Order: sequence, then structure tokens, then C-alpha cells
Amino acid sequence: MQVSAQIDPFAAIDYSLVNKPVIAREHGDIDLKGEFYGVAKHTESPFSPAPFLLPDEGDHMLLLGLSEFSANSAAFVYFTAGALRKNFRDDTIPKRSPIRLNTGSMGLFLPELKKLYPDMPMELHLSARKQPLLTCLPDSLALALFGAAEAFVVLPNATLASAFLLDLDASVAGQLQLDSAKVGGSVALTNFSMSVVRSHVGSVQVKTLETLLKLALQMVALPMVNKKLKEGFPLPSVYNLSLVNPRVKINQGFVLVATDVQYQARAAVAG
Repeated sequence: MQVSAQIDPFAAIDYSLVNKPVIAREHGDIDLKGEFYGVAKHTESPFSPAPFLLPDEGDHMLLLGLSEFSANSAAFVYFTAGALRKNFRDDTIPKRSPIRLNTGSMGLFLPELKKLYPDMPMELHLSARKQPLLTCLPDSLALALFGAAEAFVVLPNATLASAFLLDLDASVAGQLQLDSAKVGGSVALTNFSMSVVRSHVGSVQVKTLETLLKLALQMVALPMVNKKLKEGFPLPSVYNLSLVNPRVKINQGFVLVATDVQYQARAAVAG
């Protein structure tokens, strides 16, 4: 039996058995690994799974519990694969944003930048400096993000000159949505802070820049993430089984999916 499925070019999931199945009179219990690993390189996650018990959720064919371990192993895969990074230029910023990626706009709180590079475009590189960490709380998800933002001036010859590097820490609250074909959700910013790692353009007005970057996250980054989450991510097909009317509940340490299941036999191939 195949006990893994590829999710996308970066990640696959291992759902092999970790214990013998327990078959009772009215139900069966199966413990699966639920660990994500890299497609290019199978590296063990640094996290250890914690045991949990599934509550009684009435007349459903299947109760599926997904622990923090599964989600954090996925975050580890995408982080180590270098997938958690995004570059921005001014044409990727919504026109309604008061912050523009050019030295004129950014020079309002970095005066030296405007003097050294008058009226020049800029580029912002966002990346994770550590892997995100997910915590399951009753009825909500808490996600800790540890990022870095490096701002560059785009020179006339199209090369980039580093202006400054920041460490960014953020806390995000999230919700999950699930249907028979895909999983998605939404996120909202709950906390944000920053610190300057280095600057090549003089003193950085940290508080002002922190306020502006928080605004940029709320107006640019989070809407992009929520748009992707709203579209959802396809669920892997396991043995031609699909979920029917699934319901999601977030518990301490794990997410519970209560659902019915439908089996769709493959069509026979004509000889």
C-alpha cells in the first residue's frame, strides 16, 4: 500500500501507520504519522508529535485529528525549501497604499536615503528567517512568524544596492475552511514588531517605519495571503476516497475534522 502523497512541487505527506489498528464493535481507531517531508530531500522534522484523544462527534463516518505536529512539519518543509520568500516592487503595491517603494517615499523617515539616492525606485525582499510556528487553541489558530525584510535601491544599471535590513516578528490569528475538494481559511494580524539589523543609509526611524510596515502588511501582504487561502489548496486523493459535508473544529493541540466519506471506483479501461 502506498503510504505517501505529493502535495505540490515542495512537499509530500507521509501517512503510514505508527501503531496497530484497533478494531472495536462499533468503530475502528487508526494512528497515522501525518508528517510532511520535502520532495527534493526527505529531512526529518525537528518536532515531536504529542498524543491527543478524539472527542465523540456523533454520527459521522470518519473523525480525523490533525495535530500541530503535522502543520509545523509542513512549515519546516517549505522553510527549508526556500519557498517562504517574496519580492516586491512599486508596481506590486496597491495604488491606494500611502507607502511607495521609491526613495522619495521611504526618504520621509530615512533622510539619508533620499540624499544618497534621489528619486530612484526600490525593491523589498521579504523572507522567513526561521520557520513559522503554529499553535492550536480552542476555536482558533495562532501563528508566529519570524521574518526578515531587506530594502534595495534599484540603480540605473538595474543592479541592487542594499539600503537596510530589518528583522520582523508577527503574530497571526487564523481560521480554517474545508470542503470536499480543498482546504483554505483566513488570517488576521494580531501583533507586529521590528528591529534594525543593519543600515547603509544612516539612522532608521524605527517606530515610524514599524507603523508603516504594519500598514503595508495589512494592506498588501495579508490580502495576498487571504486571497490564496480563499482559493484553497487541493486535498490529496487517497484510495479514491472523498470527503462529504466535512466539519472543522479547532481544539487545544489539534484540529478535528468530522465527515462522511464517499468511495469512487475508477472506471474500467477498455481493452
